[in-house]
Parts: sequence; C-alpha cells; structure tokens
Amino acid sequence: MIVSASEHIEAARRLLGARPGRGRRARTRLGQAVDAGVLRVMQRIFVASHRKNERRSGGVRGLAGEWRELATAAAADPRVAFPGPTPPAGLVVNHRRQLEGGWVEDLCFPGVHAPGRVSAADLLRRYPENATAHARHLRHEDSHRPGLIWIHGWGMGNYRLESRVLGARLLFQRGLDVYLYVQPYHAARMPAGVRFAGTMHPSTRITRTNEAFLQTAWEVRSLAARHRALTGGPCGVMGWSLGGYVCAMLASVAPELAFVIAMMPMADVPALLWSWGEGTADRARAEAAGVTFDEFCESMAIHAPLAHRLALPVERVLLIGAEGDRIIPPLHTHALHAHWGRPRLHWFPGSHVVHFGRRGYRDAAVGFLRGLGLLT
Repeated sequence: MIVSASEHIEAARRLLGARPGRGRRARTRLGQAVDAGVLRVMQRIFVASHRKNERRSGGVRGLAGEWRELATAAAADPRVAFPGPTPPAGLVVNHRRQLEGGWVEDLCFPGVHAPGRVSAADLLRRYPENATAHARHLRHEDSHRPGLIWIHGWGMGNYRLESRVLGARLLFQRGLDVYLYVQPYHAARMPAGVRFAGTMHPSTRITRTNEAFLQTAWEVRSLAARHRALTGGPCGVMGWSLGGYVCAMLASVAPELAFVIAMMPMADVPALLWSWGEGTADRARAEAAGVTFDEFCESMAIHAPLAHRLALPVERVLLIGAEGDRIIPPLHTHALHAHWGRPRLHWFPGSHVVHFGRRGYRDAAVGFLRGLGLLT
C-alpha cells in the first residue's frame, strides 16, 4: 500500500521540539531571512519550468496511473524498480593525478539503468549528455578503506565546490575514500541549451523526474558496488538537500549500504513542489483541471521514502536538520525521523543556505562513522 506523505508531514508538525536558546534563535532567524530570498528565486525558476512543461506535456494527468502501478509493485518488492547493484560496465578513468596518500580520479560510465523500460531508454536518447554518469574519486593507495559517496544539492555538482562543501580532503585524511557523484541533468550532465540544471530535475515532468531518481539510485549503488569490488571496503552515502532526498530514498531500497547520512532531506518531493505552487495561478489551473495533491504525490510515490520501509538497521542512519530551514522545512526531517523509528538525529542553528553549525554537524557525522567502526 502506498503511504501518502501528507499523513506523515501532518504528524511531524506535532513533533516539533522545544525552542532553542536566545543566541541560537538569532542565528536561526538570520538564516531564515537568507533562505526566504533564495526560496523566492527557486520558486520563480520552478514556476517558469512548470509552465514550459505544461505546454509540452499537458500536465500530470494520465501519468499517475502508470507510475502508481509500478510504485505498488515496488512497495511490495523494491527490486522491481531498484534492481540489485553490480559494478558499472564500461567505467573509464578520464583523468588521474597524484594526491598525498593516493590519487584523484575522474570517472565516467554509462548510465543505462533500466534497458527494458521504454521511457528510460527514450530519455537517454533524447538527452545524450545525461546518458553518461560522472564522479570524482579521492582514492587511497591501500585497500580496505571505507567509502563515502557525496550526493550534491539542487543545481549544483561542480567538483571543486562540492569538495569544499563536504570537506572531502579532511575526510580523505581521516581515512575515507571519497566519491563526488554528479546527479542526472546537473553540471557535466546538463543538456545542451539548458542554462540552469534546476529547471530539468526535479520538475513537474513526471516521467523525467521519476526516471532520473531511479537512474540516480542505480548509478550510486553501482558506484558503491565498484568500491567494494575494487577495495574490499564498505561504502555508504551522504548528501544534502536534493542529495539528502536521494540518501533517504537509498535508505529505503539499498540494504547493502554501510551507512546513510541525510542532511536537510525532503521527505516527499511532490509535497514540497505542491507547496511551492500555493497561491499561484499555475496551481489554480491544475486544481481546476482536476489534479489533486494525492494524485500528484502518487505519481511520484515510486521513489518516496515514506512509501517504503527503512531497509538499513536504524543504527546505520543519521539525519541532520537545520532549525531555521525555509526551503525544506524541518517537518520533513521530523517526518523521516518518525517513519524510520527514530534514528540518530542532529540539529544545527541556521538554515538551508546559512550553516552556522557546520563544525557541529561535521563532528556529528565523524562521530557517527566512528561509532560504526568505519573511522579510527
């Protein structure tokens, strides 16, 4: 049975904790103000891309039934949509340079995630740039190192920036092999003529969005399988924002992962996008045409963490949330926390964009990995 995100999000509203101290509140309010400005820009980009999608596809009606059937099957057996991972075939090291204690390697491999599904093959033909997966590997000279795959946020994916956001060199020095993975339609995978990756994924183009998430799951799991085969070490994932949602999805379908760290994750993509359309003429037109919130959620339930059980032991999951997040409100983190049986949870002051507690959440992540025996 597909679980509607609305029930979990409504329950999460009642789970909001006590108010923070005065200094912490001030930093949180400052972060909220910055988030509010960024959110307005994101909403304008989303609404503009939705109008273009609407002209091309005629909206979401007619697609929900097809994806609902696959989601129902996947809820009973995730392997229907999320096949077991194998190391990617045809992987190529495009560039390699020396790093103290190892190397930096730029990898690419075919992103053919569902050769039997017509919609998947059609999208790979239509957007050839997205048909190749990209990742940068900070690799140690010796074997049996644990691996961490970093999954970036919306509109991002530049290796140099992602390395700084994550603190990849510091994690490498602590003993981790680090992978910087590029999500579909972002950075090097952005189709020709597209000015900003955020307009491509996620969006209200239901099939493209669903296939992109399924493609992401296959590629990340294949990269983790490659790490295990290459080094003999375990591998897990960490990501924030859109990448946090991917981590939450993987926590629901990838039991082979050594750990999942989801930062500021969405609990449900369509629920968030629907809320962004509140008060707009575009959503009013969609509702007048008969599109409902439940129908919109069901059309993307195939990858929704709230529609699946947690596939990992709860001890191998860490959630990190921002107290003043205006872009992905804290209730999303609360919803996942409740749905998964209360895994470890760390809150930091600030917001989605302004991270006052960067050192605190990095220490929390390192402590979490150390507790799993992955770091000394």
